[in-house]
Amino acid sequence: VRVLNVDNRPDKALEVLNKAASQNTINTAVVRALRSETLLRAKRYDQAIELLKELAAEQPSSLDPVSVLVDAYVDAKRFDEALAEIETALVINP
Repeated sequence: VRVLNVDNRPDKALEVLNKAASQNTINTAVVRALRSETLLRAKRYDQAIELLKELAAEQPSSLDPVSVLVDAYVDAKRFDEALAEIETALVINP
């Protein structure tokens, strides 16, 4: 997936991730995290943000989905929401 993303083929990467998720062969949280990164690379910010919000809610003590969510909001030029997520990150890890 990372190779496809680096090669600027996010649609193919998403296809591979969807196939892996449907076969239940790997951890779905990992697939979803990779999917969110791939959606960001494809500039499908709204989809990435929704997925990252789900991941952040499922992992409330983890900074990983929150930090990627901040990046997604910045990329989407949704700066107020990015700042709100930074506040969330500070609560998780003061």
